[in-house]
Amino acid sequence: MKRLFLVIFSTLLFVTALFSYGFLIGTKSFHINEVTIANNKIPQSFHFSKLAVFSDILLTNNYTMEQFQGTMAKLNEQEPTMIFFVGDVIDMTKFSELNQEIFVQTLTSLNAPAGKFFVLGDQDLANKETVIRLFEQAGFIYLAPNKIHTLYYQNLENINIAAFDPQTDPATMQATLAQLNPEAFNLVINHFPDTFDMTKTTPAVQAQFSGHSLAGQINLPGLRNLLAPAQGQKYPVSQSGSPALYVSQGLGNQSDLPIRLFNAPSITIYTLQKITQ
Repeated sequence: MKRLFLVIFSTLLFVTALFSYGFLIGTKSFHINEVTIANNKIPQSFHFSKLAVFSDILLTNNYTMEQFQGTMAKLNEQEPTMIFFVGDVIDMTKFSELNQEIFVQTLTSLNAPAGKFFVLGDQDLANKETVIRLFEQAGFIYLAPNKIHTLYYQNLENINIAAFDPQTDPATMQATLAQLNPEAFNLVINHFPDTFDMTKTTPAVQAQFSGHSLAGQINLPGLRNLLAPAQGQKYPVSQSGSPALYVSQGLGNQSDLPIRLFNAPSITIYTLQKITQ
């Protein structure tokens, strides 16, 4: 009986310590991921260019403006060529708490010679016009949904971005993807990772960037889907292959359970590398 008590007590103590770490430390940590995307269709002018991708700021969900400012300063230190924000500034129910002036100042401080770009997430839609205005004031370019956007670097060659938002229906997404030039380097940006079901059947696409799921927030076997929201439960984390799916771990936390276990808030730097066949 005494041994059983010790086992139960030790287990409870371990679980309490684990989740305390997730609430108090895991949400305050930060990591920069580095990924290389090698492909023969990458234009020579983009060879070794760096694409910085971040999503799900979710300010006020155990993630402060001061943390955000520090994170953006670290992003600048990476000297990215392009910056992409993949949606969700703040929980829609807390939008009135957003300090818009400081938010714009922080985004304005970001430098990227080939441009700063953004799409909307589901939490942004209730305040769509305001979110677009804030990002555009900070020098970001809105990648309007259901369109193919041509991005140049050094006014030479281009890459294509197929952009979507949470209101895009499957038929519209399929029709837009069908417009991509199969000979070009094509990326998809869609806040919802589960839309990868359609992207992965499109041979013209090399990769999709998404957010929304926060990579599950808890990186433990069998628990990645536990906190993943709808439209992020099938693909809560990145998937290798051709095309590949890259899911941002986000910066903030879900409002109902602000916790991070072995899944630090992060920004990912993707280095494009042109290869020859």
